[in-house]
Amino acid sequence: MLPYDQENIVAIATPSGIGALAVVRLSGRDLKPLYKRFTHQLPKNRFALYTKLYHPINNIILDEVVATYFKSPASYTGEDIIEISCHGGSAVKNSILQAAIDGGARLANPGEFSYRSFLNGKMDLLQVEAVSALISSKTSQSAKLSLCHLEGKVSTLLGEIKSKVIDVLSIIENELNFSEDEISITSYSSIRLIIEDVQSQIAKIINSSVIGKKIFSGIRIIILGRPNTGKSSLFNAILGENRAITSPVAGTTRDTVESWFELEGVPVCLVDTAGIWESEELLDTLGVEKTKSEIKRADVCIVVDDKNPDNVF
Repeated sequence: MLPYDQENIVAIATPSGIGALAVVRLSGRDLKPLYKRFTHQLPKNRFALYTKLYHPINNIILDEVVATYFKSPASYTGEDIIEISCHGGSAVKNSILQAAIDGGARLANPGEFSYRSFLNGKMDLLQVEAVSALISSKTSQSAKLSLCHLEGKVSTLLGEIKSKVIDVLSIIENELNFSEDEISITSYSSIRLIIEDVQSQIAKIINSSVIGKKIFSGIRIIILGRPNTGKSSLFNAILGENRAITSPVAGTTRDTVESWFELEGVPVCLVDTAGIWESEELLDTLGVEKTKSEIKRADVCIVVDDKNPDNVF
C-alpha cells in the first residue's frame, strides 16, 4: 500500500497569463474512465490525440485540444497521467481545470506531482530538488547543473561512494572474526587506498557544491569608495544603461541600487553603494551604515578611488 491517498489530482502546468498554448495535467491511479468522458474515445498509451474536449458531466465542448494518456507505471508520477494541451487563454484552461474537478479530481498541492514521483520510486530526493531548481533557473549554467542532477549523475556518484564504504566495512568486520592463519588478510595499504579514494570523491563533491551554490544564488558584487569618485558611473557603464542617478554633487547616491545580469552563465548582482566617508549628517550616516552592511554580504568588492585606492580603509 502506497503511503498516500491516490485520489486524482489536477493542475495547470504552464505559467499564469495568456499564451498560445497551456497544459493541464492530471494524475491518479486509474484515469481511463475520465479520459473517455473527456474525449469520448478509448485511451491509447503515449498517443497524442487531437480531439474536442467535453465536460465530463454535461458534455459541453470546452476546447479543441491535444490529449495524451500515459499509462502507469511508465509515467512521470508512476500513476496514470493525462496531459491536455489546450489554447492558452485564461478562460479556456480554467474551464478545463474546473471540469476535471467536477469529474472527481482535486486541485494538486504545490509540488505534488514530483512528490508522487518520489514516493513511487521514479526519482530520488536529489532529482526532485533538481526539478524545482531547473524550473527556477535564471541562467544557462544553473539550468545545466540542474539537468545534471536530474539525470542522476550526483546520485550515481553518491551510490558509488556508499558502495565502497560498505565494502571496506564488510572486509574489516569479516576479517575480525578470523585469525591470520585461517584467511588471507587484506593489507592495510589496500584498505587505506580505498578510504583515500572515498575521501577524495567527497572533497570534490563539497568543493563543487560551493561553486554550485553560487551558480544558483548568484555572485554579489558591490561598488564602494569615497563620494564622487565615479561609483555610479561605473555601475551604469557595466550595465550599459543609466540605472543609477549620477551628478557632479558629492553624495548623490544615498541608498543602495541593485541590478541583476548574467555573466557567462552565472547570475551576478551588482550593487551601487553610497560609499564610505565621515559625516555628521543623519542621511549620510545612514548611507554609510548601509554600505557597511552590504560589505558583509558581498562576495566581491570593487573599490573606486581617484586619489589613493590603497588607503581607502
